[in-house]
Amino acid sequence: MRISPQLLAVATVLLPTLHASLAQAQYYPPPQPYPYQQPYPYGQPAPYQQPYPYQQPYPYQQPYPYQQPNPYQQPSPAYGAPNYIDAGSNSRKPKHQLTLRVSPGASFHFIPGSSAQPAFALDAGLGFRAGVASYTSVWTEAGYSYDTLGPGHMVAVGVGPLFGTNQTSIGILEKLVIGDVAGGFAVGPRSSLVLMLYNGSLAAEVAHQWIYSNVADAGHNELRLQVSVDPISFLMRFLGR
Repeated sequence: MRISPQLLAVATVLLPTLHASLAQAQYYPPPQPYPYQQPYPYGQPAPYQQPYPYQQPYPYQQPYPYQQPNPYQQPSPAYGAPNYIDAGSNSRKPKHQLTLRVSPGASFHFIPGSSAQPAFALDAGLGFRAGVASYTSVWTEAGYSYDTLGPGHMVAVGVGPLFGTNQTSIGILEKLVIGDVAGGFAVGPRSSLVLMLYNGSLAAEVAHQWIYSNVADAGHNELRLQVSVDPISFLMRFLGR
């Protein structure tokens, strides 16, 4: 078989090149990735690739617990708010309150020259209680007073201090009583010791009254023992206020 001269020429050029390539492959391993491109042991990034620890927020840069507002340093609610707490001596000041009392009871008339004469007494009064200081309020009341002995129909107006909270308090109420007794004009002072319970819903009252009547042209002492209920307070408690 005759070989073409052109084929022999190509083989003469390619064979040395192939031989050189094989020799190079024998002495030189295949190229490897750069060592620092290998995954760090355990598959974690290399240390120099981690964020520097102090680049994280330093613990003491966090708000320190004692930098939180102290509960006792919180601003007090606005005056008149439901949770209003006045500073200093007014921290227990009673709230303002409207009162409406219906007070049945007994009265005992000490008329000179005769024994004590009992009678039925009934008062109805509308009042307003205003807190002025710690555990102290001023109470004003005006209303109608009835007594079966006489009979007596009078208007009673007065004012006095109360000591305690809205729930429980005790005080003295001074009133001026003016009206009609036995068909004649009558006037006199009344001093009452009042104990109020359950936000004024219930109250007990002991009063001394001196009444001058132009019919008898003389005055006499009276003792009044009464209990009272306040429908406004009952209604407010029912409404949850």
